[in-house]
Amino acid sequence: MTSQEIQLGLEELGLHRDMRIMVHSSLSSFGWVEGGAESVIHALLAVVGAEGTIMMPSFNHGAPFQQKGPGIYDPLQTPTTNGRIANTFWRMPGVFRSLNPTHPYAVWGADAERYTRHHHLTLTMGEDSPLGLLTRDDGYQLNLGTTHHTTTAKHFA
Repeated sequence: MTSQEIQLGLEELGLHRDMRIMVHSSLSSFGWVEGGAESVIHALLAVVGAEGTIMMPSFNHGAPFQQKGPGIYDPLQTPTTNGRIANTFWRMPGVFRSLNPTHPYAVWGADAERYTRHHHLTLTMGEDSPLGLLTRDDGYQLNLGTTHHTTTAKHFA
């Protein structure tokens, strides 16, 4: 599968420029993807455009604070446990990552800074969290090869 094929599929689903979306994903669900996680991300960026917003969980679920963990969360280094696509996404230029130590969000696009700026000062999944702000802005949830079991939006609901 190529990035262009993924892009066409996203457009057939109804994704378009200016959308605000929260993405949960599984790279292995695609089968073989030419270019790997980067191809999936580039397809999302192309469809939504810089006028839109893409959010992904970049949670570590407290791994840094486990018995053999480093004991700190470093937003520039701490990996996510949300899979290869999300772990690649938060490391890309122009992506903002919130400072919540266990459940940070990674966000790119028009609302990225606004969504992540105060996450460390509010409830993890509260009304003023990145997810809460996305919900208020009539954002959408997109699951790419994942089930509702992984959908973060259920915590906000």
